[in-house]
Amino acid sequence: HAYANDNPHILANLQADIPSGDFLFTLIDGYFERVNLVFPILHRPLFESQLRNNLHTQDGDFMRLLLVVCAVGARWCKDPRVLDDQWSSELSAGYRWFRSAYKGGINVLYRPSLVNIQFTVLSVVFLLGTSFDDMTWFFAAKASRMFEALGSHRRKQSRTLADELMKRAFRCHFILDCFTSTTVGKPSALQNIDVDVDDVMEIDDLQWTPDLHALPPPPQRSSLQLAALNHAYRLCITIDQALQTVYAPTSVKRQIGLGSSQGEEWIARSLNQQLNRWAAPIPGNLRLPDQEDFTKCPIPHLYSTVTLWTGYCYAAICINRPFITSKVPEISTTSFHNCRQAARQRAKMIQAYYEVPTALPLQFAIAGVFSSAMILLIDSIANSPTGRPREDTTLDSQGYSAVANERHLRICSATLERLEKYYHIAGRLNDIIKEFQDFWTSRLAAQPTGTQPLKSLDSYDPCTASSFTLKNLESPALSQPPPGVSTLAWKQSTSPYLTTQTPGLFEMGIPSLSFSQTQTISHLTSISNELHSSPHDSGVLSEEWMLNIDKILFPGGIVYDLDSSPAEPGK
Repeated sequence: HAYANDNPHILANLQADIPSGDFLFTLIDGYFERVNLVFPILHRPLFESQLRNNLHTQDGDFMRLLLVVCAVGARWCKDPRVLDDQWSSELSAGYRWFRSAYKGGINVLYRPSLVNIQFTVLSVVFLLGTSFDDMTWFFAAKASRMFEALGSHRRKQSRTLADELMKRAFRCHFILDCFTSTTVGKPSALQNIDVDVDDVMEIDDLQWTPDLHALPPPPQRSSLQLAALNHAYRLCITIDQALQTVYAPTSVKRQIGLGSSQGEEWIARSLNQQLNRWAAPIPGNLRLPDQEDFTKCPIPHLYSTVTLWTGYCYAAICINRPFITSKVPEISTTSFHNCRQAARQRAKMIQAYYEVPTALPLQFAIAGVFSSAMILLIDSIANSPTGRPREDTTLDSQGYSAVANERHLRICSATLERLEKYYHIAGRLNDIIKEFQDFWTSRLAAQPTGTQPLKSLDSYDPCTASSFTLKNLESPALSQPPPGVSTLAWKQSTSPYLTTQTPGLFEMGIPSLSFSQTQTISHLTSISNELHSSPHDSGVLSEEWMLNIDKILFPGGIVYDLDSSPAEPGK
């Protein structure tokens, strides 16, 4: 069958796989209370209305959608019935319904529709962080083609509930595709230059009539979840631009004018200013409260807000990380400062969040927590003298504290440990962090006590900073891994991973894209002309695009660099 959903025998088997009674609604609650808060793919009143009308017994597409909703919700259910018969680990929760949803070789591309698109995007959500994590990239590519087949990446005049749900699904897909591409290190199938859609209408779900053809109701109160979705989408546009320029192959950078120090400086400045511009219009109800006031916020609101701002920290690291190895001291120093600030603020934010007794697991922050931990590790490595007591609180250089770094690393590690029972990848990434920590602890212990501490990346000497790499840490006496340290961690730590020719720690999980994918910033071919008009020789540039992350995250005392930012296209 070209489209297996129409096979009556398969549909009968699917019907038998649907959970019964209260157990079904427990799984549905798990989905809406944990996942739909961040990715509002489904409209709960409409979904429950369709369920009450027994649509799942009449429509094979909706039946499969229900099964994948059960699979996603099962991850947050403590009932032992969610575990797989073949593997009783907590990590197997929901797999039985995910397998059932794909019985019969389903081909959703054959008949794209709203339900099939929701089904495919939710499949990506389920696979995130599992042992099949790399499959999310394939599913995301499939969803991209379905959206394009329906024209959902373009503006439409119609504004029914069905149209809004399609826009929501598209927004969620774009965000998932962007973060998936940065994580697995492959190009995204859909770029922001292909997209021309309106924002999702920020109307609370309860105000809509639960009918696909319903027209927008008069606005009474806005939905913070949908507002967060719109802002997260705009953040991903900036990440997407970075993927298509900063992470482009060297030959492509030369062709578009970014291969020189001037071009590197221009794109670093531009992307960081875009981050500042993104943060400027965020309303107060989507900003984080003071950390001591976290307990006063409703959990769904706090969960959505913290997830949004952890995404911002992840974007700051993704954008600035490649410039740490720049040969221009000002660029490398400022970029490392931005990365370190993002890593520290994420750790502080997560610590305050988890002090709330009923806090939900930050399931969509795994990659960001890992990237923060690795930045903190590099900070510790670059500032590691030997023979100093662990209790010493003196600063090696401006902005560095060994004790603070260790504390923030423990927070990152503890966050991944919380997620280990839900996501396979969380445990693997936490193991990598611990291996690096063990490796450098044993390596420093093996060094002579007279070893001089390394200069901080924040205190550079223009004569020597451009030649600084972690090769300075290499020791001929340590050509073999110490006991208890894996060969993988040893090879990764001793290889020349900070050179611009070899993708390594700072390029981990980031794709190199083709030239056709680099047309992201408006009139990108004119970059070379813009470079000549930029104030490259006007002195120290770091303050113009240094992120004030500690001030941006909270409502009071916010400082933005808007005066020096170029106007957005069309404004």
